[in-house]
Amino acid sequence: MNSMTLIMLVTVALLGLLMLFILATTRRRSGNLNVEEYQTEWLKITNSTENGRVETFELAIINADKLFDKAMRELGIPGATMAERIKSAQSRFSQPKHIWAAHALRNRIAHESDHRLKITNARRALTIFKRALRELGAI
Repeated sequence: MNSMTLIMLVTVALLGLLMLFILATTRRRSGNLNVEEYQTEWLKITNSTENGRVETFELAIINADKLFDKAMRELGIPGATMAERIKSAQSRFSQPKHIWAAHALRNRIAHESDHRLKITNARRALTIFKRALRELGAI
């Protein structure tokens, strides 16, 4: 094998490795998620709370929870329920206990007719969902 052939083989191998590296880092950053779509949906959720009414915050929390679950499902996080998916993905999150608390608040809103939401708790839950979506690479 002459030196020119060897140089060409090394060059092709290096280019291949470079392409694999680029693909790997791009996937790690955004996965298979359409970040623009998630950002648009998140903006709709946060804009819906501008009137400051409790009812709109309740709906925003429910929608944030749905968006978070959609991201987990699209990323292929295993689990038949959202709770199972959160449990499977706990290591991906900096504060998994906060995610559990935000999801629990969503459940109280959805299932307890006498639940009274405090706006401060609602804002905290939305902040938690936003951080979780960022940590998944969705927004």
